[in-house]
Amino acid sequence: MAGAPGVGKSRAAVALAVAGATGKDWFGLKVHVRFRTMIIQNENGRFRLSKEFADLDCPALEDFVRVSPPPLLGLAFDRAEFQAALLAESLTSALT
Repeated sequence: MAGAPGVGKSRAAVALAVAGATGKDWFGLKVHVRFRTMIIQNENGRFRLSKEFADLDCPALEDFVRVSPPPLLGLAFDRAEFQAALLAESLTSALT
């Protein structure tokens, strides 16, 4: 997601992660199967998102949601090291 600061990108991502973990609707859209979410946070630190997650009473999030700290080089999808790190994290998350 992209957009100006404060428009709700992080809240929408957290809401999607919760929908994936619980199977509940997301902004009126039906979730047909539970799924895991990895939020690659580039704008906010973990502290900011931890406050959002702290307000949620959803034990399923522990097994279904991962949030990264902001990557040092930003969202460098064109760099092999960044791609390898994403792949490694997704495989680790899938196995646990």
